[in-house]
Amino acid sequence: MHSKASAVNLQLSLNARRQRHLRGFVFGSILAGVILLVGMQSGSFEQSAGILADVILQKVHQQTLSQEQYLQWYVFSELRAPRMVMAMFIGALLAMSGCAMQGLVRNPTRNGVSPPVSRISPLAEKPAFETTGG
Repeated sequence: MHSKASAVNLQLSLNARRQRHLRGFVFGSILAGVILLVGMQSGSFEQSAGILADVILQKVHQQTLSQEQYLQWYVFSELRAPRMVMAMFIGALLAMSGCAMQGLVRNPTRNGVSPPVSRISPLAEKPAFETTGG
């Protein structure tokens, strides 16, 4: 009887964890979409979301673009879209490296022999200053 109750509690705990993960994934996706939209519109050349959507739809349906629309398409496809894709990949790489560093440095049975990262960083500064002349 006890094992059945613990199995039910475990199942409820797993379902709650899945729901939290799903909510976090949905929130993260919405946030990434908003940041992507803002990043696509920011710059010295003004592009509104409506005009950009219209130009993209015309390009998808292979319709001819006017000179202004072609300029909008060029700025989007050659400047802003690659910049945002690169920013997303760099952010993902930084997140993965941060997770790897956290997993590497975490040491619950630390005995004082392995130095923490804050003690290692000055050791890396000296060669960096010597090579850059700083």
